[in-house]
Amino acid sequence: MRAALAEAILAAAPGLGFRPIVDGHFLPRSPAQIFAGGEQNDVPLLAGWNRDEGFNFTLLQGENADRRYPDLVRELFGDRAEACLALYPSGSPEIDKASARALGGDLTIIHGSWAWIEAQKATGRAEIFRFRFERAPLTPEGWFGNRPSADAGAFHAGEILYVFDNLHAVPWLYTPEDHAIAAMASSYWINFVKTGNPNGAGLPDWPSWRSKPLVMGIDARPTPMPDAERERHEFLAKVVADARESFKTGG
Repeated sequence: MRAALAEAILAAAPGLGFRPIVDGHFLPRSPAQIFAGGEQNDVPLLAGWNRDEGFNFTLLQGENADRRYPDLVRELFGDRAEACLALYPSGSPEIDKASARALGGDLTIIHGSWAWIEAQKATGRAEIFRFRFERAPLTPEGWFGNRPSADAGAFHAGEILYVFDNLHAVPWLYTPEDHAIAAMASSYWINFVKTGNPNGAGLPDWPSWRSKPLVMGIDARPTPMPDAERERHEFLAKVVADARESFKTGG
């Protein structure tokens, strides 16, 4: 491996990206199959995402930046495009922009985490704590190139500095509220690492997703919220399941 050319290694790799490798030993089957069979390591799970993941992963970027949003949806979903557009609607340029962000964020980041949480709930017994990071950090203009920082919202990976309480690591424009959120969020994470439960003295109560289906919105005033996006993810889950079945049968 060390003697091989980097180009040769990349040529032999199954594409770049983050994906599990089913090697028949450490990972004998896909994670979806393992969880479906209830064969996972049944331990407490804390999982979630940021409210505005789609800022980084909107469908309308790169070579698709100037394409029509409905055309992209029809290309991606085929005969299910209209069902998709009912959940991620098209209309004015502003509506199309918002839907392209929402759908891009779901497809790239959010749905995988949603499906993982649902799989653990279905076949595991350990507690689950689901969150959505709501804080929109104030970043200096130019942080996202030519895109206004005010448009970023609670963008992808923006929570990391907070949950590890190291805001000093990046020169964003912090307020006292940001430091308070960092202290609170890191306390939740530390408690979870120690005990399998994020709750502790002086922290707003974070209900278990297993006993009460509420999402913890992490912001200056953390608030448990209902799952307002479930219909979208049930649709995507059906698309994924049908695609797997078609792949297995050669359809």
